[in-house]
Amino acid sequence: MARFDVLAHGYDLFRKPPTRQIIARANLKKHDRVLDVGGGTGVLAQKIRPLVKKVLILDPSAGMRAKAKAKDIAVVAGVAEQMPFSNASFDVVFCTDAFHHIRHQTRAIKEIHRVLKPHGLLVMEEFDPATVRGRCVVLLEKLLAFGSTFWTPDALAGLLTRNHFSVIIPTRSWVYILCARKLNKALRA
Repeated sequence: MARFDVLAHGYDLFRKPPTRQIIARANLKKHDRVLDVGGGTGVLAQKIRPLVKKVLILDPSAGMRAKAKAKDIAVVAGVAEQMPFSNASFDVVFCTDAFHHIRHQTRAIKEIHRVLKPHGLLVMEEFDPATVRGRCVVLLEKLLAFGSTFWTPDALAGLLTRNHFSVIIPTRSWVYILCARKLNKALRA
């Protein structure tokens, strides 16, 4: 995560997620508890905070967490594959521009399922490697040796469906948004 510690200093200058569209997909409620997996410097969490009861960032990068803390956002050190939270802790989980960086992605999906409340919502934003601009992102991350694994919207929907989520893909572009509702079935670790 040292690479992201260095990137944290200028991250907010070059990463501008489509926060309005992402937040709109979540249909947030004032009583919601929200987790932002790989939430980095808190760009999204900062916009969510006034809309919900609690928002928390889970991120492995100390540099990214420090930037989020400076914005007065609650942060926890950790990885998506082994979250330090109780079962059914969150109403909504966001994972924006982060899933492709997670090494053990299926394990992360199972952990997200575990920490979501019954019928909880996962909102993801990712780059589609099947598009020209998406392939440019893939190439850049390959050149930077990030070790990223990208999914097309349909492939990611398939992974989520196999792990007991019902999925819709409301936005298809080189950057896509995917929403997945937790189905209440037990998952094996």
